Amino acid sequence: MQTASNELLGIDVELWVAGAAFFGPIVAALVGVVLFRFRQRVEDVDRRFIRDGIESFHTNLSGLLSAHLLNFQIATYILRYLKTYRRGELLTPPGSSLPRFIGVERDSLPISPLLPMQELIGDKVILDWGMLALSDTTLEAKELDFQIRQPIVAYYDSDPSAGTLDVDEVVERLTKVTDAWNGRIEKHFALLDRLHELDREVARKRPWRVSGYYALRNRSQVIAIRQCLKEGHEEMLKARKRVEPVLKSGGVEPPADQDTVTPTS
Repeated sequence: MQTASNELLGIDVELWVAGAAFFGPIVAALVGVVLFRFRQRVEDVDRRFIRDGIESFHTNLSGLLSAHLLNFQIATYILRYLKTYRRGELLTPPGSSLPRFIGVERDSLPISPLLPMQELIGDKVILDWGMLALSDTTLEAKELDFQIRQPIVAYYDSDPSAGTLDVDEVVERLTKVTDAWNGRIEKHFALLDRLHELDREVARKRPWRVSGYYALRNRSQVIAIRQCLKEGHEEMLKARKRVEPVLKSGGVEPPADQDTVTPTS
């Protein structure tokens, strides 16, 4: 009658059990440390390029463009107020009751996300466009307050004997200013679309390492996004150039065929 063998691969089973009991926790701990560090590195990379990059800038730009839409409505309301109410009349609300334009806080102007996005795209166009988008949305509120709200509040709060405005002329001029700012900033909504497309493409097949994020620029979908960015950036620059004369002149647009007259002797 044969007895069951107490050996495995020539080693006593009890030694295997003792070895597993001793080395098992050590191996499990080492595997846990490796997995933890790997996961931490993945999260650090995701944070750099996604949470602190694309998503951060997309959120802030969305807020700034929402503020633009509200400021456009406020400007329209103030001009409506100017057309409707005569200064000094009984039912005319005080100028100080006019709503204020929505300003931009310093924290709403993130510059740091632009560089990681430039690394993803592989082109400086995202940096150039992003900087102009931040600049335009910030400057608009200040300029509308300076050119529209402050003068109109001062006009309604002044003594009627100081003179009156040609309301139709002022409304026409300031409407041109408001429309010019709207035409300038509305082009930045295309940048918002490209950021959403980039975020979606990264999420579709997310890299595990930094080198994988740098390689994104070679994907066909990212190449297409980069081309759309360049085209949208060009359109935005053209729009800025078109409205620049109106904004510089405060709504008094110079004639398109104005030539320099040379005096004759």
